[in-house]
Amino acid sequence: MAGAILWTLLRDHAESGRTAFANRELRVDPRIRLPELSDNLEARLILLERRLVERDACVRLEKTGRGRFRLCVNRPLQLVEVPATRA
Repeated sequence: MAGAILWTLLRDHAESGRTAFANRELRVDPRIRLPELSDNLEARLILLERRLVERDACVRLEKTGRGRFRLCVNRPLQLVEVPATRA
């Protein structure tokens, strides 16, 4: 799930330069496919934020207010979508 959240944020950033996001918009974004009941989005975002820090990633999430956060990108990114393979 963290991968789907991060991919969505990075795609929005790459396509439009967005850096500011709200929990509410992620909760209803169909690209993330959160479960309808008990999605724990806030907990997922906190864990994602910690993982990015632990891995010293070039992207970070910073809380900017209640239900709001910023995507910080430290260097240019190139996203490559890899098609799923069937076994």
